[in-house]
Amino acid sequence: MNTRSTALALLALAPAAALAQQAPPEPRTPIADAVGHYANKAAGKVGQYARAAEAAARGAADEAKAWAHRAAAAAAPPPGGLVFTPPAPAGTSAAPPALAWTPGADYARPLPARVVVLVHGLDEEGGIWNELAPGAAGAGHTVIRFDYPNDQPLAHSAGLLAEALRELHGRGVARVDLVCHSMGGLVARDVLTRPGAYAGDGAAKAGLPAVERFIMLGTPNGGSSWAYFEPVTEAREQVARWLQDDDDDPRQLLGFLADGRGEAGRDLLPGSEFLIDLNSRPVPTGVAITNIIGEVRPTGEAFLPCLTAAGPVSDVLGEGRARAVADALRSAAAGLGDAVVPISSAELAGVEDTVRVCASHRGMLRASKVERLVLNEPLAEAAPAIPVILDRLARPAPGAATAGGPGPAKR
Repeated sequence: MNTRSTALALLALAPAAALAQQAPPEPRTPIADAVGHYANKAAGKVGQYARAAEAAARGAADEAKAWAHRAAAAAAPPPGGLVFTPPAPAGTSAAPPALAWTPGADYARPLPARVVVLVHGLDEEGGIWNELAPGAAGAGHTVIRFDYPNDQPLAHSAGLLAEALRELHGRGVARVDLVCHSMGGLVARDVLTRPGAYAGDGAAKAGLPAVERFIMLGTPNGGSSWAYFEPVTEAREQVARWLQDDDDDPRQLLGFLADGRGEAGRDLLPGSEFLIDLNSRPVPTGVAITNIIGEVRPTGEAFLPCLTAAGPVSDVLGEGRARAVADALRSAAAGLGDAVVPISSAELAGVEDTVRVCASHRGMLRASKVERLVLNEPLAEAAPAIPVILDRLARPAPGAATAGGPGPAKR
């Protein structure tokens, strides 16, 4: 079809199109109108109910969240709380006294010039000290446990520790020995080196007692990749708190809501901003520092006997190769550390008094017959780190006679 033919066809169709536009719409029936009316009304009601249901759900969620936070706050220990166990009375037997913690607000006895402060690590309910505290109290020390929300940023925890030390100073304490497990060692290092607290010198400051001795146990000075598993250890902590509660209060299981948002786990990762900043500061002076490092490996030739002695493995590999494999595994185990903190992370440059014990991360403070058997180590009444701690606490700290208050013999 040429252009002329196309134009003629369009002109012919134009009148029909105009008539179609002017044609009246098809008549609506009463039934169609009724159906449309009720359909629109139903749609409006459905939308109204949906909006009401959404608002009610949001309100219920907010109310449940608020209740959970109130329950967690009621069940959780007070931030920066101090709990005490007094020393054994003079003249009594040398046996450690029964463990009895008293909240700081209820502890009305006067405090001596020198006390021992225990600082726990990540996701710990305090049971890590249940063997050390009686032993230290039996040796004549007043032992104070520092409890804090241990999933919050480490810098916040260090601020709470500084406040707790100021509180002790206000109650007459002139000198403090800090004993810190795992992450607790990082919290203490921050207090000892940050401006506004001790600023790198353990000597007494305005409102702060002197820190004469600082003992670290399994502290991840270089970080630990186990921090990725923080949700698992958090669950263990809350269940442990619930099991220890005399009233079996289920609110204890909600303690994670008042314990921080996992920032501590991020601070513990190797290369975190917190660790980079902390490790850029010099080791504090004026403090006797001991670093206790755990190793989950036995020290004798009984380690991996199936590879070091003649047997099926040696028959397959040959005695020379079997010994080479054993040596390689022994070397790998040597760097494993306490199975949570590698030795390379636990070591801290500038600390001369470094002690290695054959124990796991918690086993260094909590004796376990099974662990001692697995590691081919002799059984003992106390966990391997406890005798080391008690020995260091019995030693006079450098400058103790001039740090303020009586000497170390008058505990």
